[in-house]
Formats: sequence, C-alpha cells, structure tokens
Amino acid sequence: MKRLKPFSYVEPTTVQEAIQVAAEKEGGTCFLAGGTDLLVRMKRGEIHPRSLVNLKRIRGLNQIEREPKEGLRIGALARISEIEHSPRVASSHPVLVQAAGLLGSPSVRNLATLGGNVGRASPASDLIPSLMVLRARASVEGPQGKKELAVEQLFLEPGKTLLSPAEVMISFFIPEMAPHTGAIYLKLGRRSAVDCALVGVAALLTLSGIKRE
Repeated sequence: MKRLKPFSYVEPTTVQEAIQVAAEKEGGTCFLAGGTDLLVRMKRGEIHPRSLVNLKRIRGLNQIEREPKEGLRIGALARISEIEHSPRVASSHPVLVQAAGLLGSPSVRNLATLGGNVGRASPASDLIPSLMVLRARASVEGPQGKKELAVEQLFLEPGKTLLSPAEVMISFFIPEMAPHTGAIYLKLGRRSAVDCALVGVAALLTLSGIKRE
C-alpha cells in the first residue's frame, strides 16, 4: 500500500450541495459511497483524487420503494446487503436478490452500494447484468439538471461511465416484470462466490400462450 496523497473531504447533506462542491473543484473529485473499491484503489496508488465528497449524509438515497403498478425504485446508496435481504425486492425482482448475494463477502455487501457498484463500470459487476435484462433506468442529477438513462447507456468502456465529474447517481428504477416472466443470474469465479466474476450472465424469459385451467 502506498501513502495517500493529501485530499479535501466534504460531507454534504443535499444532492445539490454535493453537485456544487464537485463542480467547484473542476475535476479531481470522487464521490464516496461505500468506499469498498475507491479507498482500496487510492491506497494502491491507482487514483489520486484531490477531493472526496461523502454522500452518506444525504437523506433518501438509500431507500427501496415499490411504485404501485409501475415498478421498484432503489436508491443509489442502498447497500448490497439491503437489496439481498429486502422482501420488496424478493417479491418483485428476485434475480436482484440472487445477484446481490453473490457479490463479495458479507462484510463487503454491508458496505458496498448499488450506485457504487454500477458507477465503477466493472465488467465483473454482479448487479449490472441483472439490471440490464430487467430494463432498469438510472436517475442522475448534475449541474445541468436531472436525466434518466437506461443502465446500459451509462458505460463508455470498462471502468468509465459517461457521467461528468459533478453528476450524481440518485436511484435506479426497475419496471414491473411481465406476467409469466422469470430471470436468473449465473456467475463463474476462480474459486468461490466471493471472487470477482470471470463470467457473469443474466437471462430473462417470458412465456406466452400460458392458460390457466
């Protein structure tokens, strides 16, 4: 591990404050959520942010809510363990519970967040494939206002999204699954489920012509 270079640290209490702080820094800012990946990369000397903006004090970003007849909305700061054990998620989109349970160790899942996992844009992400087959959309807010994107539209290349340094992920909306629809996530690691996925595959299937006797 390398010695960390000096950086400023801010704990905003609103999304607007977080955006303003990041915009004023003009680059070199990283948003901190769970920190399971960011802090490790800083200690390894892979990245050297000039400022860390901790989002943990912003209320409402960790909520998991059902929108009747519409779908499920999961806040970007919802912990992976919260998704794994959420009755709301299990009843409507069980594949997300399955994928969340395969991400890292229990200690990692207790810290890592959905927004952090998606924002890392890692090809080894356990959540991104399931979000994609479920047609999830990400809500983002920045200096130019709010926008919503399909999850697959977020990524430019491994490790890089199209979000500007001052844009914050707010939540993810997952529409209701059609009747007679199921989804599954399968992961292949080197040794066990706690490893990063060498291959992660999500699939969704809808059956038609089903008649109830």
